[in-house]
Amino acid sequence: MKKMSQKVAASAIAASIFFAGGAVVKPADASAAAVSASKYQNVINTFAAHYAKILHKVESYKTRLNPAKTEKEADSIYGEYMNYLDKAIDDESDLIGLNHDLQKMDGYLYDTLVTIYNLEVDTINYLQKDLSKEEYKKANDKAVAFITKQDSLFKKEANIYKVKHHINFSKDMKYLLDDETASTPPVKNTYTVKKGDSLYQIAKKYHTTSA
Repeated sequence: MKKMSQKVAASAIAASIFFAGGAVVKPADASAAAVSASKYQNVINTFAAHYAKILHKVESYKTRLNPAKTEKEADSIYGEYMNYLDKAIDDESDLIGLNHDLQKMDGYLYDTLVTIYNLEVDTINYLQKDLSKEEYKKANDKAVAFITKQDSLFKKEANIYKVKHHINFSKDMKYLLDDETASTPPVKNTYTVKKGDSLYQIAKKYHTTSA
C-alpha cells in the first residue's frame, strides 16, 4: 500500500488584528468570523463523514460474516472486506486540502486503519499457520497498544479543534469519538470469537476499545 501523501495545509484566518503601535485589539468582523467558523465546520464534517463511512462499511462486513453458512461463503465475504479496506486506506479524494489541525487527526485515523489491516493480515497468517501463537499474540498486543494510543491522541486533538475553531461535532464525528456510548444499554461482558472476527470490529460493535 502506498504511504499517505503529505496534504496541503490551509492558511489560518486571524481572529483579531493588533495595531503595530500598542496592545489595542481591533474587534473582529462578525461576518468574517462566521465565514471562518463555517469553513472549519464544513471541512471537519467532510473529514468525519469520510472515516465514518469506512468504519460503518467495515462493520457491515462483520454483520454479513456472522450468518455465513459455509466456510467458502465466509472466505468470500472476508476477501471482499480486505479488498475494501485496502482501497479505502488509499482513497484520499475527500481529504485534499486539510488544514494543519485536521492533518494531525487524519494521521491518527489513517495509521489506525493501516494497523487494523496489518493485524487482519497477521490473523490470516496465523490461521494458515504461517505465524506461531506466540508471534501472533505479540503482533496483536503491539497493534492493540498502538490503536489505543492513536485513539487517545485523536480524541484529544478533536476536542482542541472544537474549542479552537468554535465548531460542533456532527453525528459522524461523535461516532468516531465513541460518544454514542452514553445512550447505549449495557451488554454482556463475554463474547465468543468467530472466524473472520477482529478485535477492532468486536470493540466497535460493543462500543468499547480494542484493549
